[in-house]
Amino acid sequence: MLQMRKFLPAVALGVLCATSVLAQSAPPDQNRMHDWMAAHKGDMAAWHARMCTEHYARRVGMIAYLGAKLDLNDSQRPLFESWKSSVLGSAKDGESACLAHAPDMAHPPTLMDREARMHAMLEARLAAMDAQKPALEALYQSLTPEQRMALDHIGHHGGGMGDGHGWHHDGQQGPAEQKG
Repeated sequence: MLQMRKFLPAVALGVLCATSVLAQSAPPDQNRMHDWMAAHKGDMAAWHARMCTEHYARRVGMIAYLGAKLDLNDSQRPLFESWKSSVLGSAKDGESACLAHAPDMAHPPTLMDREARMHAMLEARLAAMDAQKPALEALYQSLTPEQRMALDHIGHHGGGMGDGHGWHHDGQQGPAEQKG
């Protein structure tokens, strides 16, 4: 108990100092770039292109992993190939759309620009999911209960299978965070 009495004033002092520092911070400038973006202006276009192509490569890898994990029989393989073709076609379209949307570091997007971009991305995602659905349903119906469990688990933890989701949220790193 005596140690706790000595420790509490130190914690209180730390909280007080941190609060003081935060109170003195200037409000963020809405037109200012993120620090890592400003520090790597020249690398941004290259980083963006890498992000687009790496996302596609991850989808290819996830589908290959899934094909091996499911241990498909001869009657299931054509159904898997049909679904795989649809998923990778959508992922390739997503890569092309991503590459076409290169960031303009001189003119950051407005709120309306970001909203329009998000709307377009969601429409593309929905169209891809609609296109993949018949092949996915046929494949899913052909699977054993164990295979379905594996697909359900991977589809849930993999952020979706080829649905275009996670382009900026599945481990992508900005130039400042990448390791050589």
